[in-house]
Amino acid sequence: MKASFRPQYVLILGAARSGTTLLASLLGHHPDAVVFNEDMRMGMLQIVGKRVVGNKLLVPFEIRLRERRGLLIRAMNRLGLLGFCRKTGILRRPFIGSFHSIEDYLEVEGIKILGILRNPRDTLASMVKRDSNWTSEFSMRNWVGAVRTLSQLRPIVGDRMKIVTFEDLVTEPERVMREVCAFTGLEYTPSMLDGCRFNPTYPEQQIRRERASRPHASDVTARGMEPDAASYSMYLDLTGKTPSDPSSAPDTITRRDLSLMGRLGRKAFGSAAAWGLLSGVLRAGSVMALLPLILRLVPTEELGVWYVFLSLVSIPLVINDGFSTSMARAAAYLWAGADSLLTFGFSKPPENDTGPEPNRQAMAELLVALRFYYRAFATVCWIVLASAGTAWVWRVTSSIPDSADLRTGWIVYITLFAWVFSGHQWPSLLSGINQVRRLHQIVVCSVVAYMLVTAAGLLMGFGVWALMAGNVAMELLYRFAARSAFRRYAGYLPRVSGRPKWRLVAGLWPNAWRTAAHSFAAYMAMPALVLVSSAFLDLATTASLGLTVRMVSSLIALSAIWVHVKVPHMNILRVQGYLSQMALLFVQKIRLSNLTFLAGAMALAGPVPLALDLLGARTQLLPFWPRIVFLLAWLIQMNRSLHFSLVLSENVCPFAWRSLLTGASTLAAAFLLAPRFGIWGLLAPAVIVPTYINAMVLTRFAASLRIPTRTYLAMFFGIRARAGNR
Repeated sequence: MKASFRPQYVLILGAARSGTTLLASLLGHHPDAVVFNEDMRMGMLQIVGKRVVGNKLLVPFEIRLRERRGLLIRAMNRLGLLGFCRKTGILRRPFIGSFHSIEDYLEVEGIKILGILRNPRDTLASMVKRDSNWTSEFSMRNWVGAVRTLSQLRPIVGDRMKIVTFEDLVTEPERVMREVCAFTGLEYTPSMLDGCRFNPTYPEQQIRRERASRPHASDVTARGMEPDAASYSMYLDLTGKTPSDPSSAPDTITRRDLSLMGRLGRKAFGSAAAWGLLSGVLRAGSVMALLPLILRLVPTEELGVWYVFLSLVSIPLVINDGFSTSMARAAAYLWAGADSLLTFGFSKPPENDTGPEPNRQAMAELLVALRFYYRAFATVCWIVLASAGTAWVWRVTSSIPDSADLRTGWIVYITLFAWVFSGHQWPSLLSGINQVRRLHQIVVCSVVAYMLVTAAGLLMGFGVWALMAGNVAMELLYRFAARSAFRRYAGYLPRVSGRPKWRLVAGLWPNAWRTAAHSFAAYMAMPALVLVSSAFLDLATTASLGLTVRMVSSLIALSAIWVHVKVPHMNILRVQGYLSQMALLFVQKIRLSNLTFLAGAMALAGPVPLALDLLGARTQLLPFWPRIVFLLAWLIQMNRSLHFSLVLSENVCPFAWRSLLTGASTLAAAFLLAPRFGIWGLLAPAVIVPTYINAMVLTRFAASLRIPTRTYLAMFFGIRARAGNR
């Protein structure tokens, strides 16, 4: 039998101005190798007589992971118009040059990926200096695209990919090329280093070491641009550099000649907490901004019915809170490298030389199972709301003249709600992979959409229909933007065929229903009081209670942001065993949450009601003392919820039945006392009944950190104390 020979195919990838051409020239100067320079048609497969055959392409300008050259560009190329359009500037936006994607290249048996990266400071400076049409923003997108593509390729090709850096190539060319030769199966020859003389684009007599650092990098128009934290972390991970390495530090682009305000602005833009606060402020601000229109244009009785709508639709959302929390935590575990999902507790990531890697296979399987789960759950929710919820709405609206319009609106609203809810897994998954900042940016855009749609509808005279349209628009944008962001930042996930693996959902369910029990207990203790009010009190009182609930809920969302933005990070600290750091971080954030709530409560106690009076609002907040009691009850519940979120990081959910019993007791007491004592009959049980469960949560929280409750309280109040060790 004749022995078959197959050359070693190599695909050289990197961003523009990062050393791809130099690397290709050096490798191509080996007598047993040939390297194409930006061939768009995979012509390397036609080469014979060489041991190593390669092709150099720029990412993402010429080739991308899955996309190929579009039909329009192909047609222009056939007609000979492509070169003319590029030279004359008609085509300014980048287009994909290659007729094949990286995935197409990976179908070539045994192909290897040789990537080269250059630090962002020098890359941007070189790009902008070479081509005045390349803005700093466009250049940064190219560098980030190359880093993200190579990061996504690593788990796909494994040891068939090697990354070199431009800095190492020009300062230690012999060492780097020896490693490249070993990677491609060649024997190193010193003549390879003469390849730079035969570079058709940038010929040089010898490799210039001074190119490893560009002294004018801070003086070009790239000043002010730096990669996002996720891309920079990927760059460090791929190259093995450290943040303290001067050749890798992106912030040297901007530290020179920049004002203090500019640095603070960029830091805030990259901060999850800053975006979380902005989203919380917008949520609360949207209520305040729309109040003049709502309270002037929506009759009090119709507004009371709207708050009944919200209370009924909140039931599936509250139940889902338990599952979404478990889902986000499971995604965080898999992203931290856990090899499997356990019903209780968590598995440690496997040890390896490069640190924990995301478990992409399990993440893909979880995603498929969740897609089917949420579709089924949304269908069940619609059936329940369309039957029991409709019966309640019929009863509440029986005394309103325009009841037919409100009832029709209810049916349309729950139908659209169920459709949007069928994709509710995306925000939790995005949070689970530690993209909290991006999630809050999506929330900001969604709230802005809600405000615009609602305001336009109210001004056009649509009343409650405008409120429904605004909520649906907000949820639609929230769902689809979160889906797009997850697919972008999670990167490549293996394709999963066959039926969904329900064992993943079943594994989450024991903790999920317990978490949902806590959420539903909190719902029965507070928001459900609107339904009780609609059953026993008049719609005007129900509207005042609903307005107060809405405003205090916004304040809670704003206050809790300080803790919530750090929950994914604290989940990761829990998996990795850093309990003392976790405790200190939580104490810092929950203090800020309480201070934020107290500041907002002072505003709701005095200035806000006065502002409503000046606006001539038809609907007012609750009277002063009931309002103070209501704020106290919500402060207690917020602290219980935040402490409980850290207990859940252990992937355990204790005393679920006790929480359900507490919530049910609070609701039952409200049903019994409201007909006799009015609004006080609703509020008194909400403060008194849940007291004992709060102490239990605090004790269990301290135990989860392996410290005594007294020690934790000392930390919280600033008394010198030490948390448990790792």
